[in-house]
Amino acid sequence: MLQLLGAPAVLNAEGDVLSGFPSGGFLVAAYLARKPGTSASRVELQNLFWGDVATAKSQMNLRQTLSLVRKFEQSHGIRVLQSDSKTVRLADAATVDLVRLLGGLEDFGADEIVDLLKMDNATFLHGLSPRSARAQGWLEAERNAVQMHLAGLALKAAQHKSDSDQIRIHSALLAADPYVEEVFCAYASALARQGDRATIAIEWEHFCARLWNDLNIEPATETSKHVEELIGPRVQPQLREGAMPRHITGMGQVDRIDLHRPRLMVLPPPEDGTARPAELYVVRSFVEDVVDSLATLRSFDVVAPHSARKVAQAPDLSERIGHVDFVVSCRLAGKHEGLAAPELTIRLTEQATGRVMFADRFSVSAELLSRRYRDVLKATANALVSEIERDQLSQFRTTGVANAYLYFLMAKDKFRPYDLRSVRATRRGFQKALNLDQGFMPAKSLLARTLTEEWFLLARTDKTRLTESLELANQVVDEAPLFAGGHWERASSLLYLGDIDAAVTSAEKARDLAPHEADLLRTHADMLVHACEFRRARDEIDRAMQLNPLAPDDYHWIKATAQFLSGDNAGALDSLRLSADWRATARLRAVCHALMGDRQKARKWRQRYLREYPDFQVSDWQSVVPMKSPEVREYYTDALRLAGFV
Repeated sequence: MLQLLGAPAVLNAEGDVLSGFPSGGFLVAAYLARKPGTSASRVELQNLFWGDVATAKSQMNLRQTLSLVRKFEQSHGIRVLQSDSKTVRLADAATVDLVRLLGGLEDFGADEIVDLLKMDNATFLHGLSPRSARAQGWLEAERNAVQMHLAGLALKAAQHKSDSDQIRIHSALLAADPYVEEVFCAYASALARQGDRATIAIEWEHFCARLWNDLNIEPATETSKHVEELIGPRVQPQLREGAMPRHITGMGQVDRIDLHRPRLMVLPPPEDGTARPAELYVVRSFVEDVVDSLATLRSFDVVAPHSARKVAQAPDLSERIGHVDFVVSCRLAGKHEGLAAPELTIRLTEQATGRVMFADRFSVSAELLSRRYRDVLKATANALVSEIERDQLSQFRTTGVANAYLYFLMAKDKFRPYDLRSVRATRRGFQKALNLDQGFMPAKSLLARTLTEEWFLLARTDKTRLTESLELANQVVDEAPLFAGGHWERASSLLYLGDIDAAVTSAEKARDLAPHEADLLRTHADMLVHACEFRRARDEIDRAMQLNPLAPDDYHWIKATAQFLSGDNAGALDSLRLSADWRATARLRAVCHALMGDRQKARKWRQRYLREYPDFQVSDWQSVVPMKSPEVREYYTDALRLAGFV
């Protein structure tokens, strides 16, 4: 029998180890065993295991290995490999330990499973180290795949054992890989059934410490909730910011749907003779630009400046304006009030209650505004938007009354890039908003984003999601050409459809429409990475981080990618460590550690990534991730394989 799990060996019928089988022969046999029933060409084998030397020498190495295998077979009267002038395959009579083991462990006893999971016994080709970098990458990937398969089989087999046997098996699994949250949950459940909640609490602290100290991450929310169900929460749970309350029906509370988006009116300062004409002209122009900025966001219905000016001059006309949710009033104070320079006071009021939600004031001297005009304009508009969004979410938590705008806000608040569950869940919220208001362009824009994100996370060659996303983005661009969001999502769709130049052009159009929007600068940086303009990409993402200093994870991911592709692996890891969610960074962390020679950390991060995305294949990645430079694509591909991905 050919033993490939643990120390490689060839065993006779009595189970004795037969000496003399070459290490290269084990590599060839293992490669064939992982592709059962198939053969491999000599060229394929020599390129994989000896491809780091000249072709003639790699051919000679393979011939020598096969020659040593034949001598071994003749000496012991067995057959392991069969070869001809072009191909090599496992002999028909050869048996391999992995075939039985990977077929299932249900018939194994707990002692056998625990013994099997010990590190030396569970490692594929334990102790064997091929010379070529490509072979090392292949072996690392296969070791990981075999270990994960065995762990899954052991976890499945444990379900049919007693609680005490389950605990032993789970302990062995955690000893082999101490970071698997699914295994810890099963381990804790078995302990709970035995009433040992004290041990759960202690082991939970140790498990969390390992995740944090070794990987700089925290357990997933689902894991924490599961453990809390077993041992109780440490503190009384409270409704977190942005969380939706449960709706209680049958107790006088009735959910109702309101179709309208918030309606906003910005009143310019009155022409009461207290300000000089030049000052008033500057302020009125500024206020109109604020209105245009808010209207461009398309999150509100904004009363046109002409009508707002009429109301400012004659308040009685407000009845003809109709329903207004929020009013921004402006007042200009000048030197007659003892000020060195004119000051504009802006106040946001909720019309129904008269509650002042926001107030600010700043100098509007021509000299100051000429230098800081766009910054002040953007800051003012953002402050108004933030206060209205916060108010609307707060009201919903209190009343349960929802409208299209609120569905949009709640979905946007919960949207997490690089998290497939979040992407799919928030899509429903954006779709609900559009069902209520087909003209709500921000919701349509972010609906397009969820389609692009899902396609990216699944890394599939089918581009249906991308074409759907591009169609939505084009609708937004056609219906709202001055709304930057449409161009933004169009850029992302075009990028993954392979039109990198058009994607960069769309991103730059979005940037021109909203030059101080940090997320748009981030998107532009991402496009520049794929265009292989890494210096410009790093400059752009740095500017985005200046505007958004507490940036979300995708900022750090994009910066790290630009650093990695520029050869700065240490800097890339520093950027990735700033991410809160490890899912967005695991693959690139594995690659950077591998390039820096830290194979242990590369293995840890690869395993964590593959547990989340077990279907990941480098070939699929190559087919879906666009890179303008073939050399850069090849560099990235080689780095992925060096990290053990296949």
